[in-house]
Amino acid sequence: MRVWWAPDGRVGIDATGKGAGRGAYVCRGPACWGARGLFRRLENALKTEFADSDRDRLAAFAAHVTAHGAGDGG
Repeated sequence: MRVWWAPDGRVGIDATGKGAGRGAYVCRGPACWGARGLFRRLENALKTEFADSDRDRLAAFAAHVTAHGAGDGG
């Protein structure tokens, strides 16, 4: 699953893997999305700091994945 930082500053899930901008990959499994320090590692990989709204959106996605298994892109 690709997490991307778009040139306009948005951060989100790129289920297609083709969105413009810097990307970092996370496996679709609950263990990956529930990993301690995931968001900090993603920020480092994307060379940005997440806004609260970005962090909330990714946390909601991570909660969905960890509760229901493999993610579906949103």
